[in-house]
Amino acid sequence: MPKLLTAILTSEDLPRLERCIKSVVEGRCIPQPDCLVVCNTTNLQFQKDAEKLCAKYPVKFINTQSNGKLGKGKNAVLDQFVRTDYDYLFQVDGDDFVYPDAIKTLRKLISRHNEFDVLALTESEVWDGKNLHRINEWIATDKFRGKINEILSKFDSESLMRAVQNCKIGEEITDDKSGLHRVIVWSKKAAEKFRFDESLMVADSPGYLDLKLMHLREELKLELTNAKSIYIYDQTIQTAISSYDLLMDVAKYTWNQEDLRLTTDVFLDIIEIDEKYTYKDRLEYLKKNSKT
Repeated sequence: MPKLLTAILTSEDLPRLERCIKSVVEGRCIPQPDCLVVCNTTNLQFQKDAEKLCAKYPVKFINTQSNGKLGKGKNAVLDQFVRTDYDYLFQVDGDDFVYPDAIKTLRKLISRHNEFDVLALTESEVWDGKNLHRINEWIATDKFRGKINEILSKFDSESLMRAVQNCKIGEEITDDKSGLHRVIVWSKKAAEKFRFDESLMVADSPGYLDLKLMHLREELKLELTNAKSIYIYDQTIQTAISSYDLLMDVAKYTWNQEDLRLTTDVFLDIIEIDEKYTYKDRLEYLKKNSKT
């Protein structure tokens, strides 16, 4: 039986970190899931508080050197995983959380399809604290528009218009056809070969993951899944896009290499997961466990 390690990446927000840990270790998993909390932050007080919190739960805490960017943290998790004797890594951001059956479902998937190097989501649902949206519904909400407009207002109109024309903001880089919304399981081989850009705050946007994995498609075997009842993408506090350089890179990719998009032309098979919860079940779980 392949061994699965769950790693939670955190850099801030203790209440959300505790919510995330609880969702992993208190899920309906037999045996107890093996869980590592990787703290990658420049905030020394948060580091101390996070370590103290983790001591209350059956998790291992590791602090890693940080440059204050999410890309650096993502790579730190991959590096820690490579040093272990586990076969696969389930990577969770500390401000997100998972459903009770997530680990159990992933173990079943890995046992059934254990030849892949990367298991990625092609369809995501977004929790905004009150409502549960599909990713393409989320980008049409006033909350999303408020976040993205605040960020984009910092740039001059000429550059902004060029970016909008190139990547069709809100469509090309975030809708359900844009590619991979999140990598959730990594093999050792994938963790050794894949590197996030350590200068980026938004390290795993759909277009960026598409582009990076496209370059490795001859070396890594990718499987896709719709997995709505595994991972909860919490957008109650995050910004929509916080890196203009990343936006431009994705724009060039989606505009110039649209025929190479992973979900439409390269990898067509999607692993269907037996849904444990109806939409109503998921909504009730989110309302019960959401930090408000």
